[in-house]
Amino acid sequence: MDQIKNILRNYLVSGTIKATARQLKVSKNTIREYIRRAEVYSTDLAVVLELDEETLNRIFYAADSDHSSARLAVFEQQIECWLKELRRTGVTRELLWQEYRREHPDGFGYSQLPVNQWHEYLNAPTLADAILYRLTANSHRIELQGNSMRQLSNS
Repeated sequence: MDQIKNILRNYLVSGTIKATARQLKVSKNTIREYIRRAEVYSTDLAVVLELDEETLNRIFYAADSDHSSARLAVFEQQIECWLKELRRTGVTRELLWQEYRREHPDGFGYSQLPVNQWHEYLNAPTLADAILYRLTANSHRIELQGNSMRQLSNS
């Protein structure tokens, strides 16, 4: 939260997104997004800077958790249909994946569903094992915590 406060303070002093981005070495889109979220609460950024940590967390991160829950709900609704479709001749996992990504470009990517949850979500142990083997056999797994900067900058 200190970084966000620093961005807002710097923006108040410099008055421009470009100068703030240059000085803090942060993308202009990131600066723009933090300012947009702060101004939803109050157009006076000095007021936002005086808020407690809990309120700041709600302002800057509430939309992300709502978005993640919505993505998960969409993904879960698809699973039963995918399992039925895979039984049809000519239907492949790759084809289903391409359809999912075309219909839900901001949906889950390959690595965004935690590995330890695949069996539970797919409810098909053999399918989960096969997918996980292909995804993780020659890869390095890094589990990150916290909010995605990509989501913050794209919102």
